[in-house]
Amino acid sequence: MRVICCALVALSCLSLGGVKVVSASWGSLGKRIDVRELLQKKIGSGEKEVAIDWQTLSNRHMGYAMEFEGIFKDAAGKSHKILANCGKLPLDPAKWSTAEYAFNDLQNQIMSAYERGEKRFVVAPGIYYLTRSPLQSSHLRFWNLKDFTIDATGCVFVMTDIHAVGLELVHCANVTFKGATITREVPMFSQGTVKEVGDKHVVVRIHAGYPQDMLEKNAYDRTPVLSFFNRSRLIKHGMEGEANVQKIEKLGEGLYKVHCASPGLKQLQVGEYAAWRRTVPHGGGECRINACTNCLVEDVTVMNGRGGVLHESYGNGNTFRRYTVTFPPPPKGGTEPALLSSGADAFYSEMARKGPTLEGCIFDGMHDDGVNIHGKIWRVKNIVGDKVTFDYCVMLPELGDEIHFFGDKHQLLGKRKVLEIDSREHVAWARLTLRVEGDVPEGSRTVVVASMSGNGFAIRNCITRRHRGRGFLLRGANGIVENCHFENINKMGILVMPEFLWANEGPYAENLIIRNNRFIDCAADYYGTGAVLAVSSMEPMNFENPGGGPHEFVPYSSCHRNIVLEGNTFEKCNGSLISVTSASDVVIRDNTLVTPLWRDYEYVVRKGAAPHDTAVFVSWCKNVICEGNQIVSPGRKFKRIAHCEETEDDIEKGFEVKR
Repeated sequence: MRVICCALVALSCLSLGGVKVVSASWGSLGKRIDVRELLQKKIGSGEKEVAIDWQTLSNRHMGYAMEFEGIFKDAAGKSHKILANCGKLPLDPAKWSTAEYAFNDLQNQIMSAYERGEKRFVVAPGIYYLTRSPLQSSHLRFWNLKDFTIDATGCVFVMTDIHAVGLELVHCANVTFKGATITREVPMFSQGTVKEVGDKHVVVRIHAGYPQDMLEKNAYDRTPVLSFFNRSRLIKHGMEGEANVQKIEKLGEGLYKVHCASPGLKQLQVGEYAAWRRTVPHGGGECRINACTNCLVEDVTVMNGRGGVLHESYGNGNTFRRYTVTFPPPPKGGTEPALLSSGADAFYSEMARKGPTLEGCIFDGMHDDGVNIHGKIWRVKNIVGDKVTFDYCVMLPELGDEIHFFGDKHQLLGKRKVLEIDSREHVAWARLTLRVEGDVPEGSRTVVVASMSGNGFAIRNCITRRHRGRGFLLRGANGIVENCHFENINKMGILVMPEFLWANEGPYAENLIIRNNRFIDCAADYYGTGAVLAVSSMEPMNFENPGGGPHEFVPYSSCHRNIVLEGNTFEKCNGSLISVTSASDVVIRDNTLVTPLWRDYEYVVRKGAAPHDTAVFVSWCKNVICEGNQIVSPGRKFKRIAHCEETEDDIEKGFEVKR
């Protein structure tokens, strides 16, 4: 096995029954501890392996993306460099050089070039079936690279382990990964034809070549989520509630009866299609970009992606240019075209210090959102004056970071700067105490580290289409979405909304521009705010049982701030097309709504949500400027221009109806 990062400083050796531990350390960049004594004790007690995890090696927070690095000498004097970030390290040198524990040849070649001081590695075009070492969480993992380019133009990387990430960049800076097509040896979803439809069930015959067992424990760590498609293989409209699968029965080989309490089932027809993702355990993601700065992913295509396809965590100014998620060809033994391209979001960014830039990307056929950018919401556990303790995970904030505090109705109570960080209690998924500038706002129930919320993101000239979920799900400050295309999406085209008690993602948006985008046939399922373009705040209010109470609009106008919705075009969309709630200083200008509210089918409407016969919905807002908008050839379900609640501004005067 190889060490990916720079060589370690030689320390005094410890003898382990003929094996000498020259050095052994654990942790993240800038925060490491010596674990030689620990290894010595384990060997001395006769243990055969050591778990590579924080509970075993440190039992406390050591930063994000922790690694084990070791240099050993065996009884023959041969040196072994070992890098591991997961699994169990055998304490027997005879196993270290075996194929079972070795990294794949491609990773070794790339890392050898980097260690020689080269600035660029060009992968020879071809098809590569990549394996994974059990000591590494991904098939290709690059840690702490700087100023380096991996050019894989003309290459197809086939990932062979469904329980492992495909590609990881960790703690890298100014690294470019370009040109590769990434896919899977085994489909990460399955699909079939609808053979029978009942009031509360559907029978599906799985297509040849696709995974045949809907009850396979190795591939599903929870009940599969079904989506339905018409004979044109587009997302089936009016199927809200498709996720409410209650039980699955096997009727025969590849034939299953799925019990689901979905009111939309009565619109499903025999001969249409169903598809579902394989929810493999051990975490999702095909490509992970973790704690990286100014990295570039360019001209990369992913087919048959595992989970959330590209997952960015704790990013700092990374760019994704012409990154594509699309359908794979039919699998071996199959002839039916794929209904899905991947298991979940095409692009998922959490807690970025500087938000990502997406340019010219195409996202097609996912089983969830196109883009999801957010910070994380944490529950407050204790407040004493200027100190707050809350649940927290992994990457610590920095001094000077801005913290947002929210009340029992999810209203923004105040913003504070971090003056002191007390991480003595903090291990992964534990609690963190901060001292802030000024007293913590009284009544605070949740917090967000707003400085780690993807602020400054930019999405330009991208396409997202033919998928469930939302087109873009956005939060944070100083973002822009322009010249993008949204089509055949079964929920909102763009949703800007925190999720306090469900996904724990936020905060509210500030200084957001959404302009010159095109929406076609979106918001097919009437969900939440029910709008094609929604800047909203519909939340459960029951902290103890979020799923047990109704969703309500946050009754304050000071949540989202400084929002511009300008120059957007909507074509043949149903439900409210534009919805803004709990916001102040909003501009709705020069938008064109073509044939809105035209389709006849029964909606599933949450109580209190936007009415489905109205083009625009505004609630709990102030200082809304509405001008220069047009409604062209409204559909037969169109009843009125706008429905307003708790809002004094005249929205209707800003729209002209052209019949």
